[in-house]
Amino acid sequence: MTKAKRQTQKHKDTEFEVRGINFLTLCLCACLLLCLFAIDVHAQNLIFNGDFERKTYDVEDFLDGVDNRGRLRVSGYSAPFVVDINGDGKKDIVCGDENWMIWYYLNSGTNKAPEFGTGKFVKGRFDRNLKPVVVDWDGDKRKDVVFGSREGMVWFLPRKSGTFEFGEPKFIDFGKGRLDIGQFSAPAVVDWDGDGRLDLVLGEGTYSANSVYIYLNKGDSSLRFDKKSRAYLAYGEGKMHLTPSVVDWDKDGDMDLIVGDGNGCVNLYLNEAGKGKVKVLKCAGRLKYKSGEDIDIGSMSAPCAVDWDEDGDWDLICGSSCGLIYLILNEGSMKSPQFSKAVALKGKNVLKGKAVPGWSRDADRKGAYSMSIDNVPHAGAQCLKIACREGYGGSIVVTGNVRRLLKRRQKYRLTFFAKGKDLRGLWEIWYNETRERAVIDGVRTYRVLEGAWKASKDFSVEGSWRKVSGTF
Repeated sequence: MTKAKRQTQKHKDTEFEVRGINFLTLCLCACLLLCLFAIDVHAQNLIFNGDFERKTYDVEDFLDGVDNRGRLRVSGYSAPFVVDINGDGKKDIVCGDENWMIWYYLNSGTNKAPEFGTGKFVKGRFDRNLKPVVVDWDGDKRKDVVFGSREGMVWFLPRKSGTFEFGEPKFIDFGKGRLDIGQFSAPAVVDWDGDGRLDLVLGEGTYSANSVYIYLNKGDSSLRFDKKSRAYLAYGEGKMHLTPSVVDWDKDGDMDLIVGDGNGCVNLYLNEAGKGKVKVLKCAGRLKYKSGEDIDIGSMSAPCAVDWDEDGDWDLICGSSCGLIYLILNEGSMKSPQFSKAVALKGKNVLKGKAVPGWSRDADRKGAYSMSIDNVPHAGAQCLKIACREGYGGSIVVTGNVRRLLKRRQKYRLTFFAKGKDLRGLWEIWYNETRERAVIDGVRTYRVLEGAWKASKDFSVEGSWRKVSGTF
């Protein structure tokens, strides 16, 4: 920095060009939809940006649903469900992730040898750790989505006619309120008691008392669940984050449970009560590889039992905390399964890796976006970009600790570039208050040293790059 510039910085109301993000918190919140944006970078930066300029990290871009090694992969905590979603008679995959999104992969191969390209996602923002199943929930002959989430409630997404697009999510009712199981709700839908009505099987992840429950449908022409309809179906017995898949595992005419857990294992619960009866199922143990080891995919296993290779026995498609979707083939028989080691399903990688800054950037993230730094002609040596895909609105909080560099009673100018299609947004800059903590005579006290403040401004963008500036 030159001497003249240092002197200029001392004056009140002097306007500065800020390159990168030079604030305690930059929060870009969507009024309608967020777009692609880039922070302007110039060689004459008057505030040093720390790790933004000195350090970057290479990360993968999972917004095509496939990683750099060609494996089907979502952002984390994958929860797959196998179903024909487009009516071509072939097995497709619907998959939840940890970052508000429901994915689907269409099968371009055959039922006996499925093949996949890139993933797409259902437009909309729902909740974290989504666990979907696909079923005609409302009886209109269209396959809807029922899903659970980290918050413990259960939603229903009504499908629009002829598409894999959906209306607004609706909470599933329980008595006079919403169905809320605590945390990490994981649904399965089946006619358990054989009365011709859909029932709800629900796993949960409330740490103190994990179990699998059943909610019997008491409605006549509609779905209705109340306290009298709920019963225990399987005890966790120390297992956490239970994710059930319902199937007649032993082919004896009644429904059994395959249950994933937080440790990454897959557990078998056999129904000995008989068809149509509700009774707590006993755990028959963990499913094992043919080597004798327990099936273990790391953590947060989310299995779906299906005859993947069309050979007459049950295989497993299984999600995990790392976001991969695993295939575990049964090379034995229905009565004597011999499971091969888990292998990740493959797809076609389109979006390659990228460099990102060293800031904290994932807090409160919502929406389908990616973050990167690259060189672009309109923004100087380095440009920060956040891409929101396919009009999928959201928000992001990016945090950098440079508060001591900002001076009171001076003006600063934030500049970035935005790109999108008929999008509107709101940038916000938050400066959190600083507190001093002390313990006096055993009592903890706080003193505010600096007050909090916030600046914001609306902006809109179109299909080409547009410069947006705001003074605060």
